[in-house]
Amino acid sequence: MREERVSQIDQADALAYSRLVSLRDTLSANTDPNLGEAYLTEFHGALDRLQEAGFEVAEFRVPSSALHHSSGGSYILGTKGPVTVYVPRALLLAKCGAVVGYFEMSAGESKRPIGFRQ
Repeated sequence: MREERVSQIDQADALAYSRLVSLRDTLSANTDPNLGEAYLTEFHGALDRLQEAGFEVAEFRVPSSALHHSSGGSYILGTKGPVTVYVPRALLLAKCGAVVGYFEMSAGESKRPIGFRQ
């Protein structure tokens, strides 16, 4: 039973890590300052998977206060369109990089020393 649980954690870790690395690479290539909600949904989906596997990743979530909202309606015509949610690319890229870095350091893949050395 314990080995099965470890295997589930390893699989969740690998799947979420792959999603996060792919998202980070995609965000790095994207130059739009604001990204659609689909990117945020993908990011939070990977975090949800890690959280279900027992990892504490809540601090990496993008807070709703950081999101931008815009309406597709017309003020002049008095119409209201659907509200579109955008996430700042720089923030999502930073959060994504932080999670990836956290798991690389946890797995011992990071050989970079922490601190200042000459």
